[in-house]
Amino acid sequence: MSKLNRHQLMGRLVEDVEVRFLPSGACAIKLRVVTDDGYFDTKANEYKKRPTYHTVKQIGKNAEKSTDLVKGDWVYAEGQRLTDDWADRDGNKKYQDFLKAFIIVEIPDPFEEAKKTKPENKPSGGGRVDEGAGRPEPDDDIPF
Repeated sequence: MSKLNRHQLMGRLVEDVEVRFLPSGACAIKLRVVTDDGYFDTKANEYKKRPTYHTVKQIGKNAEKSTDLVKGDWVYAEGQRLTDDWADRDGNKKYQDFLKAFIIVEIPDPFEEAKKTKPENKPSGGGRVDEGAGRPEPDDDIPF
């Protein structure tokens, strides 16, 4: 029986990328990504957002490509979910899940196109449309 541990995230960066270099010289980065989930609350009759925060880590040459990401950028990350465990000062055991990323890519804002509601050649005043609007001027040098 094979096991699969592969996760995909698409969200916004909560803060700038944290960059560190290991003693070996390898680059290590850490990102905090927020994803939104939501549900419709029938009692309040409204849609409620439920943000989830994720920690993403990456080491090596691929990490060097993501060092210029900044807070607010949209990213897609793919990798394995792992758990760090440690003991705090009082001896209590602590755990933190994170995504060990194979791929981190900056993507365009998926909602940017929806924000643009103004068409470019919108008719103005009285519903009249200029027939030549948006057409290139004829070129007299064309031999046919």
